[in-house]
Amino acid sequence: MLTRQYMEAEKQANAALAQFKDDKEFMLRKMAILDATQRFQGGNVYAENLVEKFPGDTSIRKAYIGHYLTAGHFYRQRGIPALAEQHYERALAMQPGNTEASSAITNMYLRSGSYQRAIEQVNAGLANDPNNYDLLMRKLGLLQEMHDYPEALNLLQQILKLHPGDAKARGMDLTLRMEAAAWYANTDPFMLYSGILEKNPGNREALDKVIGLSMSRGAYREALAWINRGLKSSPNDQRLLALKLDVLENDRKWTEAAQLAERILRSAPTAEKKQRYIALRIASGREYLAQQQYDLALGNSKAYCATVRPTPPRSIWQPTPTSPRKIIPARSMC
Repeated sequence: MLTRQYMEAEKQANAALAQFKDDKEFMLRKMAILDATQRFQGGNVYAENLVEKFPGDTSIRKAYIGHYLTAGHFYRQRGIPALAEQHYERALAMQPGNTEASSAITNMYLRSGSYQRAIEQVNAGLANDPNNYDLLMRKLGLLQEMHDYPEALNLLQQILKLHPGDAKARGMDLTLRMEAAAWYANTDPFMLYSGILEKNPGNREALDKVIGLSMSRGAYREALAWINRGLKSSPNDQRLLALKLDVLENDRKWTEAAQLAERILRSAPTAEKKQRYIALRIASGREYLAQQQYDLALGNSKAYCATVRPTPPRSIWQPTPTSPRKIIPARSMC
């Protein structure tokens, strides 16, 4: 081995393994020869066999990690990132906190612009060591690169609590805030928050922001789409239901608004909700009458009576059976 006579060394290792098939030292020697001659696929087989045969052996685990790190470095230097990542991930599977593998694979993600994957890699390390200063600072740098300043500032406060005397972390506080102010001054906040929702659909703060921004612009259909997206995961969310009611009313969709107001009223009745429901049913009935859709106007009146008894609104009207165009007060319906 030392004289690089790998062929002769391999012959000797093979001869020894022929006699002592499961000998740990000879298997380790064979794997080292395969690594030295850059035959990493064969080395992978030996590495996995060794771990399977000697699962609790610390020297085997160390050799296993060393093999996959060596292979990962080789493929990274040769410009084969997919294979490099696979081998680094095997090393990390054996030792999640391995800084050499974690740093190498994170740097590869950064060079390829895969910031989210880099964040996931750092988070995997933090799961095993949540207060690790180097990992926290690395994550902070990634969030800064991604311009995710709210998360970056929150993480920085966490770092300062853990390391109150750290000059580097203290110095980054003002830098981050200034950088964030400059970034937001030149960036559409709607795009920022919708981007956050694409990465994290459950982020309620971002959802409230995009709904509010859409409504402030008069983009009610867009706001409604975001609200419905939120209601898919939380169908009984009272705040989202109230926002949806506001949007439907502002968009003059009286019937849909009245139906939703009825649902909200039934879930938690109040005098204010009742008055709003009545007003929306009146508006819906008037719209049907203006369009001469008398059957729908009648259905609207019946829905009102079923919910609010005994007196329906006087301005909702009902066609008579003998004369569809003759109208009488809907009061007689209830």
